[in-house]
Amino acid sequence: MKIKKILPRPGNDFAIYPKIIFYYILFSAIVSIASLIAVHFAKNGLHVDSYKDITTAISKKSRAEIFFSTFKYLIDIMAAIATGLGITVALKSYAISSKTSKLSNHIENLTLFNDYILRELKKFDRISPISIDSIFWYNTLFPNSKNGDLHCAGSRYIEIMENICLTITQSNEHYSKNAKSFSILNHQNSMLNILQNIGIKFEKLSRVDYLDAEAQLINLINKVNFSFCPEDFKSKIGTNITYR
Repeated sequence: MKIKKILPRPGNDFAIYPKIIFYYILFSAIVSIASLIAVHFAKNGLHVDSYKDITTAISKKSRAEIFFSTFKYLIDIMAAIATGLGITVALKSYAISSKTSKLSNHIENLTLFNDYILRELKKFDRISPISIDSIFWYNTLFPNSKNGDLHCAGSRYIEIMENICLTITQSNEHYSKNAKSFSILNHQNSMLNILQNIGIKFEKLSRVDYLDAEAQLINLINKVNFSFCPEDFKSKIGTNITYR
């Protein structure tokens, strides 16, 4: 079984920061100059003899002020960017850690389930291991396992169990009404169509062989349900079969 390693997609999350720095420096310089012009107006009144008066005042008295003001804004924005980078890295680390944890739990539970199936199959002589796709069965039993949700027995799985019970009930009724007209082949076809929904497939068998295999399969299904989903399955399925 090959499991693809989940890695975060490469991105350009940090590429925008140089642009932010450039535009912020430009904005800071503009704000600083505008502030100095406002100071000039405040000191000398709103009347301005010429544009040269403003530029001369700024060039003579305010170069240091512009520099230090811009430098202060630059320090502020660098601190903000550093904080933003720290938050971004922390969030990305958390996301990666969360994905890794979910994948680890998924693999661990899948391995446990697979080992359980293989161990139980050794107790049944009528079921071949190649007839059961344990990974398919697991994904049906735990439909959201890859997302970290190990709650079992989703609605689809419960529906499959109900269909097994319904097929057995219908066959019981048919057999009780007219045992001679009861067809084990039709029953077998119905059961195989349902069982393939949890990854169980095998060739059609003779009456005796099929009934033995079915009994062991139902026993295995009940063990799985009780072992992995005890809260969802309080009673066994297939306990009242009369057509055997």
